[in-house]
Amino acid sequence: MNNASSANATALPEFPLAPKDIPNLYGLEVVAQKMEPVFSDGDALLFSKTAALHNGDTALIIVRPEFVPEGYAQLMVKRIVMGLPPGLTLPWDWTPGTVRYVVIAEQTNPPKSYTIPADQIAAIHKCLGPYPANGFLPQDGEQ
Repeated sequence: MNNASSANATALPEFPLAPKDIPNLYGLEVVAQKMEPVFSDGDALLFSKTAALHNGDTALIIVRPEFVPEGYAQLMVKRIVMGLPPGLTLPWDWTPGTVRYVVIAEQTNPPKSYTIPADQIAAIHKCLGPYPANGFLPQDGEQ
């Protein structure tokens, strides 16, 4: 993913990403074909870290840097099949011997499901759709 550029877009900090450093609304460019035909390589998408996320939504999953294998991306755009249980906030630390929550997500090209332990996720941000062509981000509450 690349930062989408525009007159009022906020550039994201260097990787690895810390979710607290990400603005509430931001754009990223898709750099893969794993969500085609829904989103294609080069599409600019708008994300919100405060919008309510539901099963079936497309989202950006930010993996905690310590769980990203060499050569893999920290960011994944996927459709959420099963999200976090209500009340669980990220980042979440798992204690061995207790329930280990997971997020199930999927891509479309090729069809593949992912089961991601919640303790390996730094944040999940809802995709609001294409980045506005005029480059102007909606104001808070317009999502």
